[in-house]
Amino acid sequence: MKNDPLTLRQLQALLAISDAGSIGAAARELGVTQPVLSRIIAQLERSAGVSLVRRGARGTVLTPSGLALAGRARTISAELKRCEEDLQLMRGQTGGLVSLAVSPVPMMMVVPAALRQLLQTVPDAEVLVTEIVYPQLLDAFRHQRIDFAIGPVPPSGLGTDLRIEPLFRVDGVIVLARDRPKADARSLAALHSEPWMIMGPMNGPGAVVAQLFESHGRDPPRCEVTLDTVWSAIEMISRTGFVGWVPKPIAESALDRVRIVRIREALPPPLQIGLITRTDTLLTTAARALISAVRARSKQMQSAA
Repeated sequence: MKNDPLTLRQLQALLAISDAGSIGAAARELGVTQPVLSRIIAQLERSAGVSLVRRGARGTVLTPSGLALAGRARTISAELKRCEEDLQLMRGQTGGLVSLAVSPVPMMMVVPAALRQLLQTVPDAEVLVTEIVYPQLLDAFRHQRIDFAIGPVPPSGLGTDLRIEPLFRVDGVIVLARDRPKADARSLAALHSEPWMIMGPMNGPGAVVAQLFESHGRDPPRCEVTLDTVWSAIEMISRTGFVGWVPKPIAESALDRVRIVRIREALPPPLQIGLITRTDTLLTTAARALISAVRARSKQMQSAA
């Protein structure tokens, strides 16, 4: 027997339950009664031929099948929104929302100029910028919260569903507060016993400190603090005795508070900053305009280097 086709309304109902965590909250979000929402989900489960939600004392959760379908539904919902925004531009209505994730270096060196160029092209565009890096940006892509990302690319890559376009490279440096005695250190050995902090998780940007010491045959130092952003790290380093590894452009912008430690050992190779997009998503006109501006600014930086 042929199952009934799925409808957009059913998929939206499933997403509402996934986000709200209960039938009641999802019904309020959709502006329908709980019986109506329950009926929509029952119809969806009949069409799908599998159970999609599980009701319990702590609320309503999606089954494995429900989670898989919700992932597809989120992609469909995001694509529909992009279609609506492109149609607005075709009708001569400028604007549209562009959502991107950016790491600290391109946030400082690329995004301001790119945004100025975008707003000259699409004056009414709305831009949502989130400062996150790998691996958190994978979740943002998975849940369709961002159109694209600009940031460091791990050597292992990001999987087949994401496309990476190299933009530029950035050096990292060791920094200490200006008044710390070890700011004059010239070797890793002199810094090993100092308290270190890392920026980002150990399976992402935070791995560089351990890699630096291990590449020279030394055990990694004890890293006592992990911070999410480089900007907070600069502030922390300048006010404490912690040692940190930060992108060189950001360190140079804070030389009134921190000092770059120049050791004899070779430093890790420059970090590749890339433009990251989904392979299965068509970007809106506004998003493509912003990406074009990002490329142009990155090319200017390379030419000036």
